[in-house]
Amino acid sequence: MATWWQLAAGLLGGGAMGALLTAVITAFRGRIQPVSYTVRVTLLSPTKPGISLIFCDDSGTEWPYSNLYETVVSVRNQSNKDWPRFSFGLTLQSYHKATFASVETPDRHHELALASAISPSAPISELDYTSTPFNRGDEYTLKLYIVAYNNRPLAESDIRLGSVEAVRFSRVSHL
Repeated sequence: MATWWQLAAGLLGGGAMGALLTAVITAFRGRIQPVSYTVRVTLLSPTKPGISLIFCDDSGTEWPYSNLYETVVSVRNQSNKDWPRFSFGLTLQSYHKATFASVETPDRHHELALASAISPSAPISELDYTSTPFNRGDEYTLKLYIVAYNNRPLAESDIRLGSVEAVRFSRVSHL
């Protein structure tokens, strides 16, 4: 038969273990959430001097470029959280400007919207996006055409991601 101290030890040990387990799970869920991304940069412009690649906008105006890059950025929610709306942005160096942007979403129920207008006549270095929704495992792909000015080639490290949400962006080689 169990004595009173065996019963007390069992109750105290069980309660302490439950409290410890609850604290560990709460800390895990409350951590800064991981969002992974990949970047692929491809030079489209010819490398011979004096040759330009022509890019047209909606109005039919021709824009010659000698340093045009196609950049594909994929972003995936690796966290344990689903966001109904998730805002994030891409920031380029000041000598790089995006002239065109398109998005690829998982299906018709997912949306990724660019906050500001972009065109060859109005290129930008800061692109803000809002995804609706951004659930666990969701992946969005952005395709950008970026012009490099001042003879500074575009590198994958020149593209920085950020968000107002409590997330940590981690660059990976593939998703």
